[in-house]
Amino acid sequence: MNQSLIPVILAGGKGERFWPLSRKHRPKQFLSLDGSGKSLLQATADRLLSLAGGWEKLWVVTSALLADGVKEQLP
Repeated sequence: MNQSLIPVILAGGKGERFWPLSRKHRPKQFLSLDGSGKSLLQATADRLLSLAGGWEKLWVVTSALLADGVKEQLP
């Protein structure tokens, strides 16, 4: 793995794109849209985990409003 690569997930938003499914406090990244039971955020993190080399090296950028939701969904 390239040591200079740091995967970053952008997980902000206002919850408007998938309205009425998504809302301000539950935007699309917290939704499971494929029936797997995993949210878009969780599925993205799973795909990037091997590139990151572990959870401590996988970054998520979000808003203060959504930070608790991200912490609930990811280790």
